[in-house]
Amino acid sequence: MEEIAEYLRHTKPKELIHAIAEDILDRFAEAPLIDRYEAYERLMSYWAETMQDDVFSIAMTVGKRPRNCAGRVRRPTTRARSMAGRG
Repeated sequence: MEEIAEYLRHTKPKELIHAIAEDILDRFAEAPLIDRYEAYERLMSYWAETMQDDVFSIAMTVGKRPRNCAGRVRRPTTRARSMAGRG
């Protein structure tokens, strides 16, 4: 978690998932038994279902104010607030 928090001090949560996704595609490009696009799809599903709220919560605790695509501050979901001890 410390690595993610440090990364988020310098970038946005959406950039984090983009970097992870690109890394998966690169790493699994030569793996004959793993479909790299299936791995990518699983990551993106996990991001949407679970990881996104957690990453935005971490970003808020390190002092970043995550913003949505319209530039407004993104408010964490009820789940993210409860995990951060605020719900």
